[in-house]
Amino acid sequence: MQTQAPPSLRERKRLATSLEIHDAAADLTLEHGIQHVTIEQIAERAGISQRTFFNYYATKDDAVLGVQEPCLSEDTRAVLYEEDAGDVLTRVVFMLAAVFRSTITPGSSKPRRKQLIQAYPELRSRITTRIGDAERMVHNAITESTAGDRDVPADMRDLAARPESVHALFYLAGAVVRFVHFREPGGVSSDDTDAIRQGIQTFREVVSSTL
Repeated sequence: MQTQAPPSLRERKRLATSLEIHDAAADLTLEHGIQHVTIEQIAERAGISQRTFFNYYATKDDAVLGVQEPCLSEDTRAVLYEEDAGDVLTRVVFMLAAVFRSTITPGSSKPRRKQLIQAYPELRSRITTRIGDAERMVHNAITESTAGDRDVPADMRDLAARPESVHALFYLAGAVVRFVHFREPGGVSSDDTDAIRQGIQTFREVVSSTL
């Protein structure tokens, strides 16, 4: 896997602002109840304008949970083409896990997020929405990579000739990521490489022993 460069000063400031907005939204919700919290109040506590709020979060609920639109960086996309990073299933699993992680505000508290969801179950729909966004983004990237003119590894060229295999690979990778998420809470969001690799191996063993 490629080693990503450390974030720039501008990126660090952006991440800090994102976390400040989330902290403000989550704290206000726990203090007053989600129905009594407004974006104006969140912006005021975070020390930003309402316009700036929408540069970071699409909705109040997203800010409360600390979830954002997924991001597929060039470094993450490049994993698909790195044969030394593992076979194509391994590469797609790590790519999908990275995009899942991009929906979570860095530095946000998992216990607090769990507390918020328990108090307001309707917030689950926002997590489901963001997971769906991430899956569509990765699926589109895989489809584009196998259909384009760029030189690709042999295992991806084989997939290009069988579009149904691209879909099957994507859904299998998604199943692995979800399995790791439920078996090792935080394994995906914390970039636990060992947990992800163990999840891949478990699926290989199941497929091998049942087919």
